[in-house]
Amino acid sequence: MNRILFVLIAAAALLQLPPAQEREATTAARAKIAEAKNAVAASDTAKAVALLKEAVDLDPDLPEALDQFARVATRDERLKAYEAWAEKFPDKPVFPSTLADAWEYDDYKKSEAYAKKAIAIDLKYAKAYMTLSLIAEASGDEKARFEYLKKATDVQPLDPSWAFYYASAHESSDPDRYRTLMLDVSRRFPNTERGAQALYWLAFNAPTTEEASRLSLTLKHDFPPEKFGWSMDRMTEFFELRMRTDPEQALALAKEMSAATPDDKTWTPLLEYAGAVVQAKKLLADGKASEAATLLEGLKLPRQQNPTPYYLGLAAAQQASGDAKKAYDTLLGQMGKSPTDDLKAALVKTGAVLGKSGKQVNEDLWSLLDSKAKPAAELDTTRFGDEKKITLADYRGKVVLLNFWYPFCGPCRGEFPFLQSILTKYQSRGLVIISPNVMPAQDALVLPYMTRMHFGFIPMHSTEEWAGKAYGARGYPSNYLIDQQGRIVYRPGVIRGADAQRTMELQIEVVLEHAAK
Repeated sequence: MNRILFVLIAAAALLQLPPAQEREATTAARAKIAEAKNAVAASDTAKAVALLKEAVDLDPDLPEALDQFARVATRDERLKAYEAWAEKFPDKPVFPSTLADAWEYDDYKKSEAYAKKAIAIDLKYAKAYMTLSLIAEASGDEKARFEYLKKATDVQPLDPSWAFYYASAHESSDPDRYRTLMLDVSRRFPNTERGAQALYWLAFNAPTTEEASRLSLTLKHDFPPEKFGWSMDRMTEFFELRMRTDPEQALALAKEMSAATPDDKTWTPLLEYAGAVVQAKKLLADGKASEAATLLEGLKLPRQQNPTPYYLGLAAAQQASGDAKKAYDTLLGQMGKSPTDDLKAALVKTGAVLGKSGKQVNEDLWSLLDSKAKPAAELDTTRFGDEKKITLADYRGKVVLLNFWYPFCGPCRGEFPFLQSILTKYQSRGLVIISPNVMPAQDALVLPYMTRMHFGFIPMHSTEEWAGKAYGARGYPSNYLIDQQGRIVYRPGVIRGADAQRTMELQIEVVLEHAAK
């Protein structure tokens, strides 16, 4: 009986093996890919493109061939080749799906048609459902978005990507279900980047410091940072969190990560930073304030770290060494860039030591901003809907947040709920948000998206070229805070969470309070 069972299993396995011709085709295709990589190394792009096209022709089911081709070929070369392959291999959904992705930014209707063609070829082709869900999201059609996402998870339930995207889509509409589904992704898909990504975002969006810490530790344990990129990214943010709450724990984390990833230079400056801050605290406790101040003043801050703990520590050391004016200027300078509630409280307290009232502190801050303010370039465009020409001069006396964006920009859409919350909070005090779309090819999505998502911004026509030339915008979203006189006084960063939202609110409050005087 065991012998018969063994024979049956072996026969079934043989039936699942690809024919010899297909195996040979795959081998030949991989050889072409290797040749193409050599051609790229030799700067012979034309030869690389030709070789990769041959690789796809040999084995259209080999993802690596298409991936390499997409990296090397120009857009026109890609479109022409994809269309030829879609005709040559009409039973392969990957080619219309790839065309859908290629046209997404420039002609979303064409993208939608190609995605639906891929699904017509294979109802279980999840990638095409994801493309359709993104188009629905960019037009504000949340019902269709969820239907397509659910379909992707239903047709490929064992793929962690579709499970992650479906779970993450619930963040705004159903926070409890979002948390449940994201935890489920991390548990169902261990040893995958999507599993790590689910825990990353749960930690990032955690409502309390305690929960963020707990989830960060779980992520570190379940998805070792030396193996998972999302876990490593979270550890640098966890380091930042611990620098705010307990620098000694931040130092311990930096030591641990440096030891675990000796080839990753990310942790070298963080280790030096935390070590200097901890040493400065000890010097301050020992009554050596001048030494602490000197140590911190000579410290180079790591990039992409919240600098608030550093400036608070530096100002404390400067004040303890007897130079309250220097401490005040340190805090004032940072409030003029990226204000936080802790910086504001420390500035007012240090100002009181110098005999300054809260009103005088505000005046000093405004004087700093006033000295650096630059005239905002006048808008030369029209508003969506009535096509009326709108200028910044129309909003003199109001505070304007100019927000360059476009519908298919994920970070732009992610920022919009935060911006709406800010608008709701300050609109009655004179805040206006003007949002020029820099991608004219996506103009048809702007009003449906704004209307369906209930965003109260003023949508304007624009282009990338104009935004770059007039404002120096590079990457989107790009934000500019313009005062009542039409001058840029703050350059807010992208809002990814509650801390960044609060910083923008404080920037707005500074400008609003100045006008109220």
